Amino acid sequence: MLSHTPSLCVVFDYGVCGCPNIFAAILLYGMLATIFMVAFICFTASPGHQYERDKDPFNSKTYYRRKTKEDIGLYEPKQKEEHLEELKRRLADLRDDYRDIKDLKKKYYSRCKTCSLVTSSGRLLFHQAGEEIDSAECVIRMNNAPVIGYEEYVGKRTTTRIVCFRSVANLRKSMLAGKGHTDEVVVWGAENPSHGRWAMSKLKMLMRQYLQTKWFSLKDVGEEKVNVIFESETGISRAKSHTWLSTGLFTMLFALQACDNVTVYGMVDENYCKANADTEAPYHYWENLPWNECEFLNMHEKEKKQGHRYLTEKALYRRFASMFNLKFRYPEWNLTNGSQVDINSPFREKYMKEHPQR
Repeated sequence: MLSHTPSLCVVFDYGVCGCPNIFAAILLYGMLATIFMVAFICFTASPGHQYERDKDPFNSKTYYRRKTKEDIGLYEPKQKEEHLEELKRRLADLRDDYRDIKDLKKKYYSRCKTCSLVTSSGRLLFHQAGEEIDSAECVIRMNNAPVIGYEEYVGKRTTTRIVCFRSVANLRKSMLAGKGHTDEVVVWGAENPSHGRWAMSKLKMLMRQYLQTKWFSLKDVGEEKVNVIFESETGISRAKSHTWLSTGLFTMLFALQACDNVTVYGMVDENYCKANADTEAPYHYWENLPWNECEFLNMHEKEKKQGHRYLTEKALYRRFASMFNLKFRYPEWNLTNGSQVDINSPFREKYMKEHPQR
């Protein structure tokens, strides 16, 4: 007898009604899955469903790319005051792109008179600077750099933690609650569509779990503004040079616009490794990597395909130190030539030879 139980019956093979064979079923479900995935991708990629992306044409990536082409020229010493005003304007403009994840209409609002910017360098283990670091009004750290167990060297307090979207998954309870808690977390890259949506999903999960912490995100257009600052200051095209911007650069730019005075702890300058080739320090103070600090910095500076240009960024910080209340501790930098405007680094010198006309 024929069963009247509902089943997946489709007309196959010249109109014969019955349950399809296994190959036909696989083909059918494969087609349906493909159609569903295409529809899902189109839906999530449409402008109306991006994570609150800006619709103002004068505040878009296209606008800032156009500005990059206009402004990429290097600054001469005689233009220093004009340069400073332009950089301050850009930093103020960038500040407006940090917003509260809980309420996207709220912008970042904190301001500190003194800030300790604590790097992740292993050379911090050579100095007991914890109390000195904590004496600042605000203490800024990066990514998943821990405090618990290293208080003597890096301090106990964390006012702000600047986090790359890739490092969101590395945030631990010891960094967000208890003695090592962070007052506010500021994430960059999470709103960039090319980075996917997982970082923002993880952020929202952490936000619901750690209610005492304030959560901020840098808008997509803000990331492009950082690109503009890097390219206009160095004359290096990120696309041509296959350069990644580091969390250190985002942190430095954040500190310059959020703090009246900034002291950086544990950062070597662009010439340190050349002058101190025999000095070894771990790249991170909390973990052992295959490379020491100078090996890692030099490796990325020489990388052709893709890499961070850490030494070039440090040369840029030297320029910033001549324009802002910015100083460096452990080691201290020789800033007597701070008025020098040009940026000297191994990667930039090589890039300029290969691209004499930008």
